Amino acid sequence: MSQDHETVRSLICDYFASRLLEQPAYPHLKPALPVAKVLVTGGFSIGTARCGSDLDIEMIVPDELYPAMLQGAGGPRGLRVHDEAHTPLVDEKVRPMTWLRRRLAGDDPESLWIYQHAVVVQDPDAQLPARVALAAERFREHVPQLVASRYRTFRSLVTIEDSREELCRQVMLGKAIESALTLPLLAREEPHPYPKWQAWWLVERHARGAEVVNLCRRMLAKPVTREAFEPLRRIIDDILIEAGYREGLVRNFWRKL
Repeated sequence: MSQDHETVRSLICDYFASRLLEQPAYPHLKPALPVAKVLVTGGFSIGTARCGSDLDIEMIVPDELYPAMLQGAGGPRGLRVHDEAHTPLVDEKVRPMTWLRRRLAGDDPESLWIYQHAVVVQDPDAQLPARVALAAERFREHVPQLVASRYRTFRSLVTIEDSREELCRQVMLGKAIESALTLPLLAREEPHPYPKWQAWWLVERHARGAEVVNLCRRMLAKPVTREAFEPLRRIIDDILIEAGYREGLVRNFWRKL
């Protein structure tokens, strides 16, 4: 059910011209529709939508309009459209412009990834591309700190056998795997998706992504020990070194990072 961006835009325009008018939230949305940014995120924006996938819509409205809309609707839920009778199911949320600015501050790789791949249905002032580009510049400034933090979390798995609580070991394992799935992209100054898409995206985007993903799966399939962690540690170290991070930084991570 993969959809190209033009098909998705057409789908949204058709919905806004018909079924949206029947939704309880419509009277409260109507004043902002001409000036709102309308974006599609999720599976429909990256071509992974399947039968049963939601059509996720973000409606970003000017700050000066949002308080009156919120008051008239009786709160955020009154502005939401959740149309289960439509195929695909439409889930639309309304946010003020300040909310989007915070998400594009540049220090969140997941948010940047979302808006780099969003389908832009409507952008009246045509400022979204510039905002996303600026967020990407800020993100690149944060990359060394992000890599250091993720790598520290990743390498902390060497201490997993010291934990006496199984729940804590599972938390450590989950965090280490997420770090392994995101470090190869961060090392290349690329943002990454939220957890739902991290394994798939890494395989798509990185030459060694399949190796990393397969090793992560093995980690989930058997008890985790320092010895079992070594193959994954070696490949992540290799990727970081290949990306320009000094070998000493990797070997002496507690001190250097």
